[in-house]
Amino acid sequence: MSTIDTEILDLLRDRPDLLRLATAVAEAGRPPRRILRVSVAATVTAIAAAVALVTAWPNGGPNVVDRALAALSTGPVIHAVVERSSPNNLVVDLATGDARERIHTIEYWYDRERSALHTRLLTDGKMLTEIVETPTGSDSDLGHYPGGIAAQLDPALAGFVTQYREALADGTAKIVGHNGDVTLIRFSTGYGGTEDVGVDGASYRPLFFTYNHEGQPGQRWRVATIDSIARDPADFAKPELSAPRPTGAGGNRTEPIEPAQAANALGRPPVWLGETFRDLPLTGVALATDETTYTDGTKTPGRWLVLTYGKTDAVVIGEAASVAGSYQLGFNDGGDPPAPEGSIVLEGDQRIVVPPGSAPPPVEWSGRLIRKGLYIEIRASSRQLVLGVARVLRDLS
Repeated sequence: MSTIDTEILDLLRDRPDLLRLATAVAEAGRPPRRILRVSVAATVTAIAAAVALVTAWPNGGPNVVDRALAALSTGPVIHAVVERSSPNNLVVDLATGDARERIHTIEYWYDRERSALHTRLLTDGKMLTEIVETPTGSDSDLGHYPGGIAAQLDPALAGFVTQYREALADGTAKIVGHNGDVTLIRFSTGYGGTEDVGVDGASYRPLFFTYNHEGQPGQRWRVATIDSIARDPADFAKPELSAPRPTGAGGNRTEPIEPAQAANALGRPPVWLGETFRDLPLTGVALATDETTYTDGTKTPGRWLVLTYGKTDAVVIGEAASVAGSYQLGFNDGGDPPAPEGSIVLEGDQRIVVPPGSAPPPVEWSGRLIRKGLYIEIRASSRQLVLGVARVLRDLS
């Protein structure tokens, strides 16, 4: 390789797009000498022009890290919107089978100097909860929490939201790889943690990040927005109070009952699969009751049914007709919203707490749906089995 080639490649060390061009020339076939000379000369001219754009910057031009820093503004408040989704968390239309991944979003406003943090959690665009934390206390949509606490972020998100810009600025962020037009930048978050941020090769804006602890990668988050903005008191205003919702329960009691008794246990007809489902017999029916506590301190009795089919490959159906009873089934607890009627939310890698008197093995999939005013949870060993159950539920009368 010639001296000029080496210099060009040194300049393009942090420009994978131009490096690929240089590499393509080096790996190309060998035409006749005269054509090769012209081809190389033209290519060197083109690369030199591109290098001139880089070297036009002061001090020889910014590398990817410098450009990634320049892509961020310099206000005192970090505003970030990040999101994730998973093939193991879906909304499925029961009639058509169409499925989409649920989108979980976290929006932050973080003022490090004043130790103030405003967090919003959303699923599929619906806000679940929000909280504003300051050194003198916290306010959420559920009320005020006095006491001096420093605003803190989850470790998986803290590095990106609070340390990414600083690591770019102080030189501790390093390039660790390239994947197409994406450059991977890594920096330490302390205590055995690192953050990997994928940066777009054209805009130098972050596209995604992954928090790694002791070498183990965690959930990948997509970056919708990250900016440093001016302070605005509205960004740290107290959230509006939400309606009271269940937040805990106690005094749980479960008793076995007969299917005939279950027909009237909830005040409306429950659903079931009959005496047998795919060679799985109905092995248990139980009525559970408890006292559900709401966020405003009130308490309401809750009840729900648990139907178990089979033992070694069990299907478990939980159902409730009230908000209080649905809390134990994962509804109305401030978490993800239910799917529209006619659809089901599917989640993988779940584990089941079996009702007394039965011992099916842990299951891997759960589904939640609303049907004719009933809150229904289905647990089974596969996604297909959960969907199969949901499609053939019928009234127990």
